[in-house]
Amino acid sequence: MLELGDRTLPPPRGRASRRRAATRLIAVGEQAEVVAAAAVAAGMPAAAVAQAADADRAAELAVPLLGPGTVVLVKGAAGSDSTGRAAPAA
Repeated sequence: MLELGDRTLPPPRGRASRRRAATRLIAVGEQAEVVAAAAVAAGMPAAAVAQAADADRAAELAVPLLGPGTVVLVKGAAGSDSTGRAAPAA
C-alpha cells in the first residue's frame, strides 16, 4: 500500500487468498516474493502461484488462465505502475 508510506502494514500472509478459495495468484511488484511465499505457506499449491515484476508481465501471465466463468480481481495501489490500467479483454 504505497500511499501509506512508512505507515504501511506488513505484507499479507496469504491466508485471505486461501480463505476465499482463490485457485491462482499472480503477485506483482516489490513485495511479490513475500506475498507468493506466504500464499504457499498458507496452503496454496506452488504451481498455482506466479510472480511478476510489473502489471504488463502480470497480464501476460493471466491471459492464458482466462476462460468462460473466470473471475479476476485486480487490485492496485495508488502510486504503482498498475493503477488505472487493465489487460485488454481476451
